[in-house]
Amino acid sequence: MVSAGIGTANAAESVNPEEELLPSSIGENVLDRMLKQQEKDFESKNPLRNKEITKLTETDETVLFYRAMTEVDNRPLLDFNYEVSDVKVYKNKENQLFVEAYVVRKFQYFEDGTETGFGDFIKLQINKSSKKMAQETAKISSSPIESDSVDNAPVSNIEKEVQLLSISSEKDSEISADEFLENYKKEKNKEPESVTPEQTEEGQQSALKTSSVQKAVYSAAASYTYNRSKSVYYATTHALNPNTRYPYFASAGDCTNFVLQSLHAGDIPMMGDWFMRKGSDGVWKYGYSWIHADEFRKYLLQTGGILMKTMPNTYSNAQLGDIYHYDARNKFGLPITDGVMEHAAIVTKKTSGQVLVSYHTTNRLNVPQEYYSAQEGGVRYLSHIY
Repeated sequence: MVSAGIGTANAAESVNPEEELLPSSIGENVLDRMLKQQEKDFESKNPLRNKEITKLTETDETVLFYRAMTEVDNRPLLDFNYEVSDVKVYKNKENQLFVEAYVVRKFQYFEDGTETGFGDFIKLQINKSSKKMAQETAKISSSPIESDSVDNAPVSNIEKEVQLLSISSEKDSEISADEFLENYKKEKNKEPESVTPEQTEEGQQSALKTSSVQKAVYSAAASYTYNRSKSVYYATTHALNPNTRYPYFASAGDCTNFVLQSLHAGDIPMMGDWFMRKGSDGVWKYGYSWIHADEFRKYLLQTGGILMKTMPNTYSNAQLGDIYHYDARNKFGLPITDGVMEHAAIVTKKTSGQVLVSYHTTNRLNVPQEYYSAQEGGVRYLSHIY
């Protein structure tokens, strides 16, 4: 389904003077055909059957997730739907044709109706003139979608000319599908961490001593009452639909910004270095702990701030509105844990024995807590918010 817009306001870069905008219907028809075929191929249990049309690869996140759910968790796909917004079609001075858009794909694997969502900014290049595209794209949207589970769907001339240039979930160093599945299995069977990240960092052990934690509880308890329902409602509303009342850090990473927006929506007030607000000059001003995962966790450990305690990562301990911190790499970018957090996510659903989280960069709704770890490695810590 092509929608008028879902409020991302970041799907496409502004067109420069050397680019000529074209009717968005050209891109909408191409995207609609591509996603309709994805829907049929996922439903036929063979998401890579028509790769020339769907542009899917074995390491596309939706394909990895499909395999994790069906092959490891033994959950059949119950439903699939999609939305396309912020479509921009343009050509450059070399007459190369491009399509940019924000695409949301939602999957239902849980019988209680819980949806898992993937929101991605994508960019396509079409190796055909805009005049020919305008003439032929109408044929694409009206052509039949192949639903048979064996035979391949017919590929139109236009679809042969469409190339996927980028998708926001694309990783610099992708692991193979088999590596991902093996990692996912290990993460599912991993024992809860017995040591906190602070105990691996020199000079921070005292932050987790009982007296320090209790002092933080007493000093900040009167300042707020955490409303988990409001926080989770905000997170599930804006996981795939970023709130345009806040800035969105597409390049630097928006995970911490999103998680803290959710905590703030749950009646936790901004305080100290933990703030995000627009100044009188119209420029956004924010504390370092609002936008960096590790600084956020360090702030949680400070006396008088938000109340947090690292808990053993079990299903019973995780509560809606709690936070997961992920330590996947060291300061040199190598896959070695060093007690410094690179990612944060918020617990938004518990169902069928699984803890599901939502996060940004990339935009994800209700994915298993193990999913990010299976891709990036490292360890994760359950941060219980009081």
